[in-house]
Amino acid sequence: MAGKLIALALVAAMSSAHAFELAGFKTVKFGADRQALEAQGLQCKVDSEQRVECAGKDTIFGFESSVRAFLREEKVVQIRVVALDSKPLDLVGAFTKALGKPKQFTERRGRHDLTTHYWVAKDGTSVSTFGSFDTLVAKNPDTGAEWHSASADYLDKESTTLLLDRAKKAEQVKRDF
Repeated sequence: MAGKLIALALVAAMSSAHAFELAGFKTVKFGADRQALEAQGLQCKVDSEQRVECAGKDTIFGFESSVRAFLREEKVVQIRVVALDSKPLDLVGAFTKALGKPKQFTERRGRHDLTTHYWVAKDGTSVSTFGSFDTLVAKNPDTGAEWHSASADYLDKESTTLLLDRAKKAEQVKRDF
């Protein structure tokens, strides 16, 4: 009996070793309103569909980054951080080191296989990275210029539920080899 209790305690400790809380990205918090974001120096605009998006600059794991906060019902629900001069695997590696092994799924979008790696916080929020890992260099179709970038999405609870629904529905991409 004592052996089973010790084993259960070890399993519980290992499963919570990477339990984390996620309130947003740095000073951009879930639930913040436009005024709070503008007070932090983010520039906000309303698109043609009346959606509010606020943008600024920061760093993630040492990479210069653009930060965009998306609001729904006047509150931040998603934060996208695009790390310039980085590859998707750079962010996956950094998040894995910080948060533990991710879950993942692959979807076909157009001609590309996009793999999403995600980590769910104990409060139901999440952070995810996605990208086409078979083509690590993006190319501007008009100019031919190439660049590397990777992004991370920080999602509130409701947006995380949508991500988890996509993960359940995703079929693994079949390759011809």
